[in-house]
Amino acid sequence: MIQAIPKAISVACLLLYYSCGTLFIRCAYKKNTQRVRLAEWTSLLSVAILEELGVLCSSESEGEIPQQGYFIVANHVSYLDVLLIAAMTPTLFVTSREVRSTPFLGLLARLSGSLFVERRSATRLVSEVNEIQEALKQGLNVVVFPEATSTDGRKVLPFKSALFESAIRTKTAVLPVTVDSRSVDGRQIARREADRVLYYGTMEFLPQLVRLLCVSELWVELSIFQPLRTHGEVRSALANRCWNLIRSRHQPIEETVQETAVNMISALR
Repeated sequence: MIQAIPKAISVACLLLYYSCGTLFIRCAYKKNTQRVRLAEWTSLLSVAILEELGVLCSSESEGEIPQQGYFIVANHVSYLDVLLIAAMTPTLFVTSREVRSTPFLGLLARLSGSLFVERRSATRLVSEVNEIQEALKQGLNVVVFPEATSTDGRKVLPFKSALFESAIRTKTAVLPVTVDSRSVDGRQIARREADRVLYYGTMEFLPQLVRLLCVSELWVELSIFQPLRTHGEVRSALANRCWNLIRSRHQPIEETVQETAVNMISALR
C-alpha cells in the first residue's frame, strides 16, 4: 500500500494538469475546434498516465493504426480501456448518462468532451445519434463500447446496435478493437489478479483505484482489425459482425486450477 502513495500523487498531479489544460481549451477555442483539441490533449495525457500506472500496451494490427475518421468499437472491462484507446489515437468517447453523474469519472468524462447517451430512451437516442454523426463528419475518431457496460473479462457480451446507425449514415468505416489484459506483475492474469485491474459490476471506484495503484505492472494487448465499410450495411448485421471479430481474439479471464480447487473447498465448508 505504501509504495502506491508516490504513484497516486503523480497520477493526481497529471489529472490536475489535464483538467487545467481542458479548461484552457474550452476557453480558447470554438466548439468545433474544441473537440479536436480535447481529443489530442486527452491522447497526450493518456500516454503519460498509463506510463505512471505501470500499464504496458502492445498492439497487433491488421493495418495502419488509425489517425482520424473512424467509428471505433471495442469490448469493455475497465476505465483503463478509455486511456488505452486514447493513447493509440486521438478520439472522442461515447458513454452512458449514468457515467456523467458518477463522482470523479463523470467529471473527467465531461472535461474530455465525451458524448453522453441514454440507450433506454428512443427519443433521446435519435438526437444523440445525430450528435455522433456531427463528430464523425468533422473527421474525428469516435469510440463506442457496444456492450453498454463493462464486464469481468470472462466473455464479450452481445453488442447493442443502435449507435452503429451513425456510422452507416455518414459512411464512416468501423474499426473493431479487442482489449485483452494479459498479465499482472509478471503473472498471467487469472480471476484473483483480474479484480485488481478490472472495473465492472457493482465495484466502487476509489477502492478499485487503490488496488490498481498497488499493481507494479499490467500488460494489455490491443488487437486492431481491418476497418469495415458501412455503405449499404444494416446496423444489426454490422454490430454482430464486429462482435464476432472482437470475441474471436478475446482471451477469457478464467480461474486457474488452483483457484477453482480453493473455491470448491470453500463451498463445501
